[in-house]
Amino acid sequence: MVYLMKAFTVITLSLVLPFWAMSAWAHAPLLDCYVEAEQIKCEAGFSDGTSAEGRKIMVLDAANKLLLQGVLDKTGTLMFKPPAGEYHVTFEGGEGHSVTLYSAQIS
Repeated sequence: MVYLMKAFTVITLSLVLPFWAMSAWAHAPLLDCYVEAEQIKCEAGFSDGTSAEGRKIMVLDAANKLLLQGVLDKTGTLMFKPPAGEYHVTFEGGEGHSVTLYSAQIS
Protein backbone atom coordinates (compact mmCIF):
# COMPACT_ATOMS: atom_id res chain seq x y z
CA MET A 1 0.00 0.00 0.00
CA VAL A 2 2.82 2.42 0.85
CA TYR A 3 4.44 1.57 -2.48
CA LEU A 4 1.24 2.45 -4.34
CA MET A 5 0.93 5.77 -2.52
CA LYS A 6 4.55 6.67 -3.35
CA ALA A 7 4.04 5.65 -6.98
CA PHE A 8 0.84 7.70 -7.16
CA THR A 9 2.65 10.74 -5.70
CA VAL A 10 5.54 10.44 -8.15
CA ILE A 11 3.23 10.04 -11.12
CA THR A 12 1.04 12.95 -10.02
CA LEU A 13 4.02 15.24 -9.51
CA SER A 14 5.53 14.29 -12.85
CA LEU A 15 2.29 15.22 -14.56
CA VAL A 16 1.58 18.42 -12.64
CA LEU A 17 5.01 20.04 -12.25
CA PRO A 18 5.68 20.63 -15.97
CA PHE A 19 2.37 22.50 -16.32
CA TRP A 20 3.03 24.50 -13.17
CA ALA A 21 6.46 25.48 -14.48
CA MET A 22 5.00 26.50 -17.86
CA SER A 23 2.37 28.67 -16.20
CA ALA A 24 5.10 30.55 -14.36
CA TRP A 25 6.63 31.53 -17.73
CA ALA A 26 3.37 32.02 -19.62
CA HIS A 27 3.14 35.70 -18.72
CA ALA A 28 6.66 36.89 -19.56
CA PRO A 29 7.08 40.54 -20.59
CA LEU A 30 8.15 41.27 -24.18
CA LEU A 31 9.77 44.48 -25.43
CA ASP A 32 11.00 45.52 -28.86
CA CYS A 33 12.27 48.99 -29.74
CA TYR A 34 13.44 50.22 -33.13
CA VAL A 35 14.03 53.41 -35.09
CA GLU A 36 11.06 54.64 -37.11
CA ALA A 37 10.86 58.09 -38.74
CA GLU A 38 13.70 59.49 -36.60
CA GLN A 39 11.97 58.37 -33.40
CA ILE A 40 12.22 55.29 -31.23
CA LYS A 41 9.15 53.10 -31.37
CA CYS A 42 8.75 50.64 -28.52
CA GLU A 43 6.19 47.85 -28.57
CA ALA A 44 5.53 45.83 -25.46
CA GLY A 45 3.21 43.09 -24.31
CA PHE A 46 3.16 39.69 -22.67
CA SER A 47 4.01 36.26 -24.04
CA ASP A 48 0.47 35.01 -23.41
CA GLY A 49 -0.98 37.79 -25.58
CA THR A 50 -2.16 39.93 -22.66
CA SER A 51 -2.27 43.65 -23.47
CA ALA A 52 0.29 45.99 -21.94
CA GLU A 53 -1.94 49.04 -22.33
CA GLY A 54 -1.36 51.51 -19.50
CA ARG A 55 1.93 49.94 -18.39
CA LYS A 56 5.01 52.12 -17.88
CA ILE A 57 8.01 52.52 -20.14
CA MET A 58 11.00 54.34 -18.68
CA VAL A 59 14.00 55.73 -20.55
CA LEU A 60 17.10 56.12 -18.40
CA ASP A 61 20.62 57.32 -19.12
CA ALA A 62 23.81 55.37 -18.38
CA ALA A 63 23.77 56.66 -14.78
CA ASN A 64 20.14 55.45 -14.38
CA LYS A 65 18.79 59.01 -14.36
CA LEU A 66 15.19 59.06 -15.57
CA LEU A 67 15.03 60.86 -18.92
CA LEU A 68 11.48 60.01 -19.94
CA GLN A 69 8.55 58.07 -18.58
CA GLY A 70 5.55 57.16 -20.67
CA VAL A 71 2.55 54.87 -20.74
CA LEU A 72 1.82 52.34 -23.46
CA ASP A 73 -1.22 53.08 -25.61
CA LYS A 74 -3.98 50.59 -26.51
CA THR A 75 -1.70 48.95 -29.08
CA GLY A 76 1.12 48.52 -26.54
CA THR A 77 3.22 51.20 -28.26
CA LEU A 78 5.16 54.27 -27.17
CA MET A 79 7.19 56.57 -29.43
CA PHE A 80 9.81 59.10 -28.32
CA LYS A 81 12.71 61.12 -29.65
CA PRO A 82 15.98 59.27 -28.98
CA PRO A 83 18.01 60.95 -26.24
CA ALA A 84 21.65 61.87 -26.80
CA GLY A 85 24.25 59.40 -25.53
CA GLU A 86 23.81 55.95 -24.05
CA TYR A 87 20.41 55.06 -22.65
CA HIS A 88 18.21 52.10 -21.88
CA VAL A 89 14.47 51.44 -22.08
CA THR A 90 12.70 49.48 -19.36
CA PHE A 91 9.20 48.04 -19.66
CA GLU A 92 7.55 47.69 -16.27
CA GLY A 93 5.08 44.86 -16.71
CA GLY A 94 4.15 44.51 -13.05
CA GLU A 95 5.65 42.82 -10.03
CA GLY A 96 8.61 40.72 -11.14
CA HIS A 97 7.85 41.50 -14.80
CA SER A 98 10.31 43.95 -16.33
CA VAL A 99 12.57 43.85 -19.35
CA THR A 100 15.28 46.27 -20.48
CA LEU A 101 16.80 47.09 -23.86
CA TYR A 102 19.99 49.14 -24.19
CA SER A 103 20.47 51.77 -26.88
CA ALA A 104 23.11 49.61 -28.58
CA GLN A 105 20.38 46.94 -29.10
CA ILE A 106 17.98 49.39 -30.75
CA SER A 107 18.28 49.86 -34.51
